[in-house]
Amino acid sequence: QVQSVAVGFDHTLALTRDGRVFAWGVANEGQLGRGDVEEDEDAFAEPQAVDFHATGEPLPPIVKVAAGTDH
Repeated sequence: QVQSVAVGFDHTLALTRDGRVFAWGVANEGQLGRGDVEEDEDAFAEPQAVDFHATGEPLPPIVKVAAGTDH
C-alpha cells in the first residue's frame, strides 16, 4: 500500500507502508535513485523499485520521500 507520493519535474516517487520506494519518470539525471541515467523519457513509464544503495547494501526502510526540479 502506498503511504505517500512525491512529484518532481519529470519523475514521481511512491513510498509504501513497509518503507519501500518506487520511482518512475525521466532518469536523465539519476533522479530515480536507481543508478540508471537514461535519456529516453519512456524508459521508466512504470514504477520501478529503488532497492539498492551505492555501496551495494540493501536500503533500510525509508520514512519519507521528496522530489523537486533540482534535487
